[in-house]
Formats: sequence, structure tokens, C-alpha cells
Amino acid sequence: MSVRTSARAIFQLRAKMGRLKRGLYGGKEVRFGNHVSFSNRKTRRRWNPNVQKKKMYSELLDKDFKIPVTTSVLRTIEKYNGFDNYILNYPVRKFQAHGSEIALDLRKQMQEKLKESS
Repeated sequence: MSVRTSARAIFQLRAKMGRLKRGLYGGKEVRFGNHVSFSNRKTRRRWNPNVQKKKMYSELLDKDFKIPVTTSVLRTIEKYNGFDNYILNYPVRKFQAHGSEIALDLRKQMQEKLKESS
């Protein structure tokens, strides 16, 4: 087993945040570590993902969705030239690996809408 596959297996076994299902987090999770003071005293702390509640408009579905989104996903949406293109063209396996149920539901709705219109 290679390092890459073992890391992927560990990621799938690890517990995921419950809020991953309700938003677009792009694999970002809470990270834990130590805050180290000048006296070298270590206290536990956590780093939360930078999550913003954004209103995303889908041209295909002609609806607004108020979804929690990380800033890194916002940059990815920009890279894909819009929300619809991001949902339709982003690899499904990544949505599944990240545990984003809302993205998979939206993708299914958009694909059904495309089939109806064609």
C-alpha cells in the first residue's frame, strides 16, 4: 500500500465535522495544536476554517441558496467561472471525500434540469 492510498484511507476513517454536510468546505476542517507563549508554555488551541455564509445564485435552477462556504471554495468557484460550473464540473469523488451532501444534492438537481431542457 502506497503512502497516498494509506493517507486517503485514514482520511475516510477519521470522524468528520457534522457541518461538512450542510456547506461547501472543500476539505477544510478544524485543526488543533498548541499556542506557545514567550515562556514556552503550551496551551491547546484550535484553528477553525474561514467560513462565510454566502448567498449563491444558480442560473440553472434560478434560485438563491444561502450556504456556508469557506473562502478557499469561493476562490475555486471563481476559478470555475461561477457556481453552476463549479457544482457541475468539480470532481464528484472530491465532493464525496469531503462529505458535502449539499453539493451532491445540488449537482443532481442541476443535472435533472439540464436533461429536461435538452
